[in-house]
Amino acid sequence: MSLDERVLAVIQVLYDAALDETVWPKALQELVGLTHSQGASFWTLDSSEQPRLPIFTTFNFDDRFISAYLENMVPLDPTVQYLVHHPNEPIVHDGIVITERDKDIHPYYAWQRRQSDIHFRMVGQARPAPGGRSAASDTQSGKIRARRSRSVCFDP
Repeated sequence: MSLDERVLAVIQVLYDAALDETVWPKALQELVGLTHSQGASFWTLDSSEQPRLPIFTTFNFDDRFISAYLENMVPLDPTVQYLVHHPNEPIVHDGIVITERDKDIHPYYAWQRRQSDIHFRMVGQARPAPGGRSAASDTQSGKIRARRSRSVCFDP
């Protein structure tokens, strides 16, 4: 299957998941395969008073890590904060949000380093209806991918 066919297949399964939430695990698995990421998540962002992620589905993440993230770290996550203040940005990666130097001293990234080997993030965001919640798909890659000699580029 060519890269174009794989991209179209992943887009189709993402559309399928939007119509049937039971398809999200398969959609995330396909997205991880396409982007060669360590894991992926799908979530909605409710930024009313304090940022919350009321819907959160993951592929290839430790449940304890995700629980701790949702319970304690969402308000500190610079990417979530960026998305709250920039709701129309379709693609966000952590390099836009925070420098590598600042990651070394930021409390969220200090926690993240203790809990996982995630190093890079990219978030694709869509607002399906006027006034609706933002929906995002988050691909994350860890140190193992960061050490590879060639990087994989995904240009939507």
